[in-house]
Formats: sequence, structure tokens, C-alpha cells
Amino acid sequence: VSDEDDSAVAIADADADELVGMLTLSGKVVDAEGRPVAGARVLAVRTFSAHESWNQTRLLEAEPRAKADGSFEVKVVHTAERFTDGIRPETQHVSILAAAEGFGCDEQMADPTLPTQELKLQLAVATASLKGRVLNLEGQPVAGVRVAVEEVAVPGDSVDDWIEGARDNPSTRGDMLAMGRSEQPIARFPIGKRIRLQGLPLREPVKTDEEGKFKIAGLSSDQLVTLRLDGAGIASTWLHAVTREMEPVPVPSHDPRYRTALTFGNSFDYTADPAQPIVGTLRDLDSGEPLAGVRVDLSQYGESLLGIEGFLSATTDASGRYELHGIPKPPQNTRPVRLRLLPSEEMPYFRTTVTVPKQDGLDPITLDVELKRAVWVTGQVTDAQTGEPTR
Repeated sequence: VSDEDDSAVAIADADADELVGMLTLSGKVVDAEGRPVAGARVLAVRTFSAHESWNQTRLLEAEPRAKADGSFEVKVVHTAERFTDGIRPETQHVSILAAAEGFGCDEQMADPTLPTQELKLQLAVATASLKGRVLNLEGQPVAGVRVAVEEVAVPGDSVDDWIEGARDNPSTRGDMLAMGRSEQPIARFPIGKRIRLQGLPLREPVKTDEEGKFKIAGLSSDQLVTLRLDGAGIASTWLHAVTREMEPVPVPSHDPRYRTALTFGNSFDYTADPAQPIVGTLRDLDSGEPLAGVRVDLSQYGESLLGIEGFLSATTDASGRYELHGIPKPPQNTRPVRLRLLPSEEMPYFRTTVTVPKQDGLDPITLDVELKRAVWVTGQVTDAQTGEPTR
């Protein structure tokens, strides 16, 4: 598909009321020596970041190939701030990513105030890989776990110095919270640049084999790689690994989506938390009719107040049924898990947050919910002086 065809699709899909301008992004994809990387994949991406959460939505707008001299050009529609589910404001960022066989990836952010700009993407030779093994609490391998690369971070300072400092970090999230703000800050990886791959078709996920093992190639040395693991019977998680030989070091996070406080080296075993599925049926309160097409999001873990909608979700089927997997069983003496029910805009029901009852063991928890049908209200907003419709 040509650059022009891809850009035309992006323009056609945009709502005319949201258009702010058109960005023409050109440049070159080169290697570390500045030589062109012919045929490199180039992705033009719009990222929407919610103001009140850590969630992002990424939209692939164009995917041309670099020419023989490494050059490319794409046109991307830049829109105004939008609202998630019509409620929460999100800010848009436009970026260009590039990747090629035998190389890593690069990403450059576009300046939304410049309608025309040139970007250089530099690809490092892929000389490193990650090898891991996923185990359950009994030490048995877990086969079929999906392992995806969500982000790659390039260091901006000494990795050796970071490792030395990280050895003195608190070993768990609880220890970190107990320290308070007055204690020595957490030694975190010295990120110089982030390359965000979440939701993009640049790297195919891999799956663990019968021995629970996986391998991810196509990386460069001393990079911090964020992996996402999803599998039957285990809690979904993000985790960090660095593409160098090193012992794991503690780097706890406030984000409960990281189920371990450890940052691993390029070869490691990961012991997964068990998951407790949540299943149920959504119905109309008065008629008892099943509600199909309602999104059911994990809203909060039991041990955290952080909103994480979008990390784990399911959609009700024609019978109103849903199954939500990958949720860890909440620890004792913590708040219960909370779910967020998100009917589509065409459905006359309010978005609703529900609490999941705790249950012993790991058998699925059944949570059926009845929603009260609301009343549609329509109208028109006009200017008080001119009587003209407002936008």
C-alpha cells in the first residue's frame, strides 16, 4: 500500500468535526552508521493518553516502507483533544516508528504545531535477546503463556551505576510504601528514550512451550524491555527485564499490573500468581433481557486504588454472559476487586462500577448484574444571543 493510500484512509476515517490539521511527516530510516535501511517498516501512530489514568489508546494510521535511500513520507490527521467514553479528556500525540529485519526499533515524536517536518529514525543492530521460563506456585512450567513486548527503553545513563543503586531498593511494594517520601528515592532504570510498541504490529507475541520457556530476539544490549504475560490460570502481568547478564534487582512500582517487584536480566524464571476468574450475566433490571455488547473492565485490584480500566476486559455475548480472566486473587485484609461496566453509546444504560465478592479457593466467582434502563434525553444547545447552534 502506498503512502498516499494509507494517508487517504486515515483522513476518511477521521470525524470532520475533530480535524485540527494535517501533518506531513517525512524523513529517513538509517542504521547506527547513518546508512539507509531500505525497506524498513514505518508506522505512523496516533496515541491518546487519558488525563486521569495511565491508560493509552494507539491508532495505526499508515504503514509504508522506506525507499531504497531510506526515505519515507506520510500524512497524518491531527485531531483536537477527545473524550474517552464521552467523559474523560485525552490528549493526542503523533509519532513515527520504524523497524527492520536484523535491527531493533526506533520512535520519534512529531511536533503537532508544525504542519511539515522531517524526522530521522536510527535503528541499532539487534544483538541481544531475552530468555525466560514461566512457572506456577508449585514450580511447574506453564505452557501456552502469551508473551508480548509492550515497550523498549534505551538507557540515557550508566546501567552499571543503576544496578549498583537498585540493590538497595526496597524489595516489595509494601516496603516501598512504608518508606514514605522522606527516605532515599527508588533507583529506577535510567531511561533516555522510550519506544512504545503496545498494540502495534511490529513484534509478534510468542508463547511458552511445554517447559514454560520462551525467547524474544531482535533486541539490542542494555535495553529495558517491558513484557506482558497472559495465560490460562495465571494472573496477567507486566514485568521488566534488561538485555544483559545480571541478577534480578528489586524495583517496586505503585502500579499493581506489575505482579513482581523484580527487574530481571536476559535469562530468568518468573513465578506467576494464580488467577481467579470472574464470570456472570448482565440483564435488564425490569425485563430480565440479556444485555449483549457491554464491555466489562477490571477497574481496580484489591490492593490498590489505581484505576486500570482497559488492562483486562471482556464483552458480553448475545446471552449477556462474560468471562474475565487473568485477575489475581486479592490478598487477605484488602479491598475487594472492582469492575466497571461500560454499555455502548447506543445502549440506554449508565456506566456502573460493581464490587466483586471475595470467595475462598480459585474457582470462578459468579457476579450477575442487573442494570436499570435509563431515559434518553435529546435537545439542542444554542447561543443565547444569536440563537445559532453551538459546537
